[in-house]
Amino acid sequence: PQVTTNISLPGRYVVLMPFSRSIGVSRKIQDSEDRNRLKELGLKLREKYSCGFIIRTAAAEATEQHIYEESELLIAKWSELVKEFKKAKKVKLLYKESDSDEFLLREFLKQGVDEVVTNSPTYKELIRNYSKNIRIRVIDGDAFEELGINEELKRVLNRHIPLPSGGEIVIDKTEAMVVIDVNSGHFTTTSDHEELSEQINAEAAVEIARILRLRNLGGIIIIDFIDMRSEKSRNKIIEIMKKEVLKDRNRVEIYGFTQLGLLEMTRKRTSKSLDERLTTICPVCNGKGTIPSAELVIQQLFNTLQKKPKDVSEVIIKLHPHFKDKITKEEIKKIAKVNVHVHFTHVNPSNFEVTWKK
Repeated sequence: PQVTTNISLPGRYVVLMPFSRSIGVSRKIQDSEDRNRLKELGLKLREKYSCGFIIRTAAAEATEQHIYEESELLIAKWSELVKEFKKAKKVKLLYKESDSDEFLLREFLKQGVDEVVTNSPTYKELIRNYSKNIRIRVIDGDAFEELGINEELKRVLNRHIPLPSGGEIVIDKTEAMVVIDVNSGHFTTTSDHEELSEQINAEAAVEIARILRLRNLGGIIIIDFIDMRSEKSRNKIIEIMKKEVLKDRNRVEIYGFTQLGLLEMTRKRTSKSLDERLTTICPVCNGKGTIPSAELVIQQLFNTLQKKPKDVSEVIIKLHPHFKDKITKEEIKKIAKVNVHVHFTHVNPSNFEVTWKK
């Protein structure tokens, strides 16, 4: 959340900016006739309401009447907010964004959506309020399972994502940026390095743009494509990326290749990523992605046993099951020099538990 007086009220076709006079048209609308038509419409709206407007992508397929009707509703909503503000005696919430269902319908029910699948009959009427032409299919059970979305979620959240040709992309998130590496894998069907690189990189460019959307990854993004010698090949990959990011609702900037051959780009953050919503930091490695080697943990165990307290006759040791074939009871007894009980029941492979008994 951000404190600001740059207030905006979003609709499906336009965003009302009551404290602005600017008129903007979504950059996703590329047809010059559409842009000019919608810019003119935006100017008329400004003249009528004395407010700024952003014309959204969905407006390109909407009638002028629908856009005017939505603008009227947003202006009415703003007038109500101002009245509430003037009546308020103390700090209070004047307006809260619509619930997640309405938000999703407003943001995603656009031209090109033919069907909505749901397992809730009650959503039928809500969807009808947004579009009369979209097919609605109600199914029993888990809609995500029925449509294979659960499996796709597992796939896109993986660090390694395979490509059709046999290559793969590897995605790592750091505090500062998202780093993506493109590998050729075992794909060696051609001896032409440039042709091979361009083919895998082209597949990777399409998949990366898709994964960024699905996982909602934002901020600075650095992509290490397979080396390409020719400027023509690099430009082709940039053009593919530019074409694919047009499908993205968020603002994406592609800055080109650096001298080290890394593609620089940014994607605007608007909400939590899928990773932040569906995953948590590993309690074993604390988010590092690695754990101490078995040899190091065993050495640490031996160091602990050498600090044996006085007047003890036995020791109980708990280790993770993966140490079963890496250490023996006899090896431990040599160091501990007391009766030893070893249990391979410890949940954390990074450490161990030692209990001394008199």
